[in-house]
Amino acid sequence: MTLANGPKLRTPLSQQEEANAMDALDDVMNLLCEASFLNVDHVERGRGADGEVQATIFVKGLPPSQESPLLQGLRKAVASTLQSMRGGDPCVKSAKIVGDVVNVHVEGAPIVSVRLAGASTRLQ
Repeated sequence: MTLANGPKLRTPLSQQEEANAMDALDDVMNLLCEASFLNVDHVERGRGADGEVQATIFVKGLPPSQESPLLQGLRKAVASTLQSMRGGDPCVKSAKIVGDVVNVHVEGAPIVSVRLAGASTRLQ
């Protein structure tokens, strides 16, 4: 029995898939550092509640009261920058915004998520 509009269950990543995803995440972070348009305070890598490999980039200099609209613009810039790097090395196949994350598909790896947050929201 399947629910028509129910949540999709994801199977956990194998060790090899997780290693590939972490490598892809490192590649994406390196590409973004090379583009150097973000004022990065700190990057936290990990896994989301659904097991997806993700990174949160804490960006310096965002005013707390206007953080959300600015982060939305930065997400668009990150997705656009990564999308323009398609076919390079590493081979980015796609980068698109889904909710408040940028999902990036690097060839040979599961999709990884990049989240942006203001440095002032970082827990100490």
